[in-house]
Amino acid sequence: MATRYEFFREAQDRAQRRKNKVPYRKPLKTFAEIAEMLGVSEASLKGLLRYPFSPKPILKTKNMTNSLNYYDEDEFKTWWSNLSKEKNT
Repeated sequence: MATRYEFFREAQDRAQRRKNKVPYRKPLKTFAEIAEMLGVSEASLKGLLRYPFSPKPILKTKNMTNSLNYYDEDEFKTWWSNLSKEKNT
């Protein structure tokens, strides 16, 4: 029979192996942070997100009081520059 120490050590090893399998993900930004970064209001940005090729949230969190969507900053920047080019032409 395994001792408590061996049991907890094995559990720690399993957790470490699980953790190491998770790939590195760059920091994501919330919708409000993206709107502030681009210098537009959240309402106007939300209207632009209805287009078919707009960036989709990478991570969605919900709890009893609020829900947050997290986006990739680089993806948003490239989409925004393409959108600006289309408006200028």
